[in-house]
Amino acid sequence: MQDEIESMHARCETLVHQLPQESQQVLLEWMMKLEDMNFLEGQKAYCQGYVDCILLLSGMGLLRQDLSSEELMKKINQ
Repeated sequence: MQDEIESMHARCETLVHQLPQESQQVLLEWMMKLEDMNFLEGQKAYCQGYVDCILLLSGMGLLRQDLSSEELMKKINQ
């Protein structure tokens, strides 16, 4: 999959350089915004995993509601 993406990226760069300067700018700006959006979606999924884990542990009774974040970090680091 990574090789396919890299190949497509190289082909797209060639095509972009054939476009007028203004069109290149618009397309490159769109591509950067798309990369930013993809990164943010990944971060959101990562954070959701944390939330799901905490909810699961709490539902199993393994996390006390009165447990402070400092106490939790001490237990994790043990």
